Amino acid sequence: MPTNGAGRKSTFIVAGVGTVEPTLTQALIDAGLFVGRRGQKRVNPRLRPLIDAIYHVISGGRVTGKVPGTLSVTDGISAKVAQIRGLERKRMAAINKIDAKHGVQTLH
Repeated sequence: MPTNGAGRKSTFIVAGVGTVEPTLTQALIDAGLFVGRRGQKRVNPRLRPLIDAIYHVISGGRVTGKVPGTLSVTDGISAKVAQIRGLERKRMAAINKIDAKHGVQTLH
């Protein structure tokens, strides 16, 4: 179980979101975060370097630079980065399985 900075266990609460307003995830999908044919979605290659940089930051690394421009990434904890990438791979596989079978993009 994840812990917060004080070493205590973190509790995550997942709540349903109504369909009146689009979710952040849906907005990202609509903006082009994912590309690919039905059942073969992947992170947009143009965004991959930025997403990898975020993974390093949340794993203890650092990113410096200007956008647009070049970003310099100081690596985070490699095991943590690998864990996050693994979670992404599993989630994308699940998304693609649903998408291939039903033709819908479901991200929660």
